Parts: sequence; C-alpha cells; structure tokens
Amino acid sequence: MKKIINVLLVIIGLTMFNAKAGIINNFDLPRVNDATQSDELILWDMLDDIQGKMLSFDLLMTWKDQGWGNQKGRIFYQINNLDPVYLDLASHRWATETFSVQDIMAPAGSSLRLYYTVGGGGGHQLFISDASISVTSVPEPSTLALFGLVLAGAAFGRRKFKAAK
Repeated sequence: MKKIINVLLVIIGLTMFNAKAGIINNFDLPRVNDATQSDELILWDMLDDIQGKMLSFDLLMTWKDQGWGNQKGRIFYQINNLDPVYLDLASHRWATETFSVQDIMAPAGSSLRLYYTVGGGGGHQLFISDASISVTSVPEPSTLALFGLVLAGAAFGRRKFKAAK
C-alpha cells in the first residue's frame, strides 16, 4: 500500500510541477457578435492574477468578419500594462484558427487581456464562437520548494517507519 502511495506522489509531482512543461490552465471565452462602428479596441475578456510565471498561451477560435469590401475585424492581446499586440485579421468566411504566443516570461500574478475591433465606417460585424485559451505557466520557486519538502517528509517518514519494524 505504501509503495502505491509513493508512486502516486511521484506521478503527481512529475505531472503538476514539471518546470519544463509547466501548468496548463484552460478557459472558455465568451461569444462575440458585435457591429460597433469603431476602430477602437473593445475588451473581449481578461484573465487576472495568473498563477505562476506565464510562459505562453494558445488562443483557439472560430471567427469571421461580416462586411463588404475590406476586412476590419481584428484580434489583439495585452499582458499587464504593456501595449496591445496585434494577432490577426478576420476573413469574410468562417475560419477556425489557433494563435500561439510563446516566450512571454510574464511574472506571477500577471494579467492577460484580449481585445477585438470591428471597424469604423459601418457595414461590418465581427463574430467569434467556440473560443478558448490555454495559458501555460510555471509555479513560483516557493511552491516547488514546499512540494519538495512534502516529498522529503514522505520519504523520511517511510524510512523511519521501515527502521521501526
């Protein structure tokens, strides 16, 4: 029984606290059906107080710009109070796309905001559906240290228990 518990502790440790792979948190995003006649950024969603150091994110969505002539629907992201970063322009046909942003290295507790624009001049509408985002982060060093202490305590307790037999 104790071997099973030890194996489970190691598996949980390797799965949850692998500093290379990080922790992946998935979030569903709200639908967008907007015909605002403006080129201004419109807040779509925000993720505040992200646990651990943010490394990357993947944004998956199905979207299109309904309009005549030029495409105007655009997507942006912003980390903390840095300038918003342009991701892409919507086509006039439904498209399912994944946007991967790597090597972010934002500190623990950061925020990630997503914006869109519909476009000025009228006649345009932006649709976004089936959207989700996966944020990859690594735990703080103090979290890893605490987890290491728990594993060391479990190993020490096991040794002490074996010695008492």
